Amino acid sequence: MDIGTWSVIIAGRSYTIKVKRSDGAMSMCGRGPEVTVQLATERSRLLALAGTSAAQAEHGTSIVAPMPALVVRLEVAPGQDVVAGQGLIVLEAMKMENEIRAPRAGKVATIPARVGSPVEKGEVLVILE
Repeated sequence: MDIGTWSVIIAGRSYTIKVKRSDGAMSMCGRGPEVTVQLATERSRLLALAGTSAAQAEHGTSIVAPMPALVVRLEVAPGQDVVAGQGLIVLEAMKMENEIRAPRAGKVATIPARVGSPVEKGEVLVILE
């Protein structure tokens, strides 16, 4: 989608730049080669930090361990529908139990974590469809 032509002043000099936007990116062209930049929302930035793309988040959400811990209890089963905020799994870390909740509504696809098994930070515990 063509956004238009912009005039910008950099270090006292005026430049004319043509701007186009498509699929999360913006392309700009002035006197030199076209430059494309990726646009990111706070959500997509956080997902990237967690190792999940926005596309993956829309089609499947991996719930990961926030810290090294021991899996104490599973509160859901594969195929079960869950609502946002529902408890999925309980971890024990530093002698405290931590309930990991669903970030959104969905259906439990798989549960790679096993009761009694240790997990590392970032390890996938539950995958929602």
